[in-house]
Amino acid sequence: MKAVIDTPVTYVDDEASTELIGTSLVDFLGTWVGELGAQELLGFCRRAGLRPPMPEAECEAALKDYPDPQQVFDFFLHTSS
Repeated sequence: MKAVIDTPVTYVDDEASTELIGTSLVDFLGTWVGELGAQELLGFCRRAGLRPPMPEAECEAALKDYPDPQQVFDFFLHTSS
């Protein structure tokens, strides 16, 4: 399960545009829940033995280390036809 939690989160819209929106599920949830759900998310991470979410600026910087998901998607689209 930990491998799934540490997998980058990619958003795919109804026009097949893709975007990396989190370095992990925990980081994505950290930006999504904001301050209102921060304590609940931190408690969940503690109970589940997961690292807490990174600060938003660190998460954005870390996303730059991943390949552009739109380019990867386009590559597979064009090589599979």
